[in-house]
This record gives sequence, structure tokens and C-alpha cells, in this order.
Amino acid sequence: MKNAVNPFLRYPLYHIAGPLLERLMVRLSRGYIKCLVCGEWAFIDQVGDNLRELCICRKCQSTNRQRQIAYIALHSFSSISHQPIHSLKDFRKLKNFVVYNTEAAGPVHNALSHVEGYMCSYYYGDEYQSGERINGIMHQDLQQLSFEANSIDLVISSDVFEHVADPYQAHREVHRVLKKMASIFLQCHSTRLSSPMNNGR
Repeated sequence: MKNAVNPFLRYPLYHIAGPLLERLMVRLSRGYIKCLVCGEWAFIDQVGDNLRELCICRKCQSTNRQRQIAYIALHSFSSISHQPIHSLKDFRKLKNFVVYNTEAAGPVHNALSHVEGYMCSYYYGDEYQSGERINGIMHQDLQQLSFEANSIDLVISSDVFEHVADPYQAHREVHRVLKKMASIFLQCHSTRLSSPMNNGR
């Protein structure tokens, strides 16, 4: 049958019709890129077939997954601010810009930590109140955020919402704290959520 699924396909399926440089990078399992997270030209290494978590930037250790988040955020806010934003570090150029990241470590956190209006958090458990600081890091329950309504321009969350007991309540809370014309970029494994990424307001 012409359109039958081949049960012997080996994943991942590479798009071999791409540009020559891209095909060469896939074949060699390494390459040279302008990283959208740290903003530096750097070699990347792909060790294995999990392209989501590989193609690691040698400068900031960001993965494909993290650069995908950066790409969408940069594209969105470059058009809104009418300023060239080439990496997450360039968010420093935006005035009165508030970013909330649901992670308090990693390459995305490191790049955004230089932004004046940057906030990050970690979930420490039900025994703490949102907004409390534990060992210097802010605790937030996404189902009951401590932030004021209409106070945040950008929320970034990667592989967090699938661990929340009620992700739809978390969505409502994030929507509450977002400013008008703000955005939320979500990335998660779970299929319980209707889509991996949603615009805020």
C-alpha cells in the first residue's frame, strides 16, 4: 500500500533536503551556530539521537529545546518592541520589561539573570507560601502565584506544567499575572495540555 506506515523507520527522521551546511552538521554530529540563548558564536555537539536535548552549545550548554524557546521569544518581542533582539541577553535593552521563569537554574536562567526585571522561582512543596524565599530562591506554586495581576510581560516555562496537579488552574494564574499584549511560552511533555505553547493576552 503506497501510504502505509513503514514499521521499520528509525527515528529521528532527518530533513535531508535542508541547506548544505545543515545537512553537513547532521552528518558530522557537530556544527557552528550563533546561539540564541547566550548570543555567542559557538560549536555545538550532538551526541546521540535525542535532538530535543542535544546539539549542546559549548559556550552556555543550552540545548535545542532551550534555543527553540529563545527563538520564539525573540521573534515575538522583536516585532513588539521594534528593536533588534538577537539573544535572550538582549532583553536587557527593553525598558520596564518583566520576565518570570519557572526555573531557577540552567542556560536560560543564566542568560536572563542580567535583565533588570527578571524573576525566577522553584517549587519547594505545599508547606511554603508563594513568594517565600528558601535559601535565597523564591518559591512559587503555579496554581497560586503571589504576583499582582497584569504585572509580567513574559512567562517562560519548560518541562514544568506536566508536573502541576492542576495545569489548567496554573494556566489561569499565569493569564491573571500577564500584562496585555504579554506572552507565555510553555514547553512540556504531557498531552494533558491542549497545546505546548500559548499566547498570553
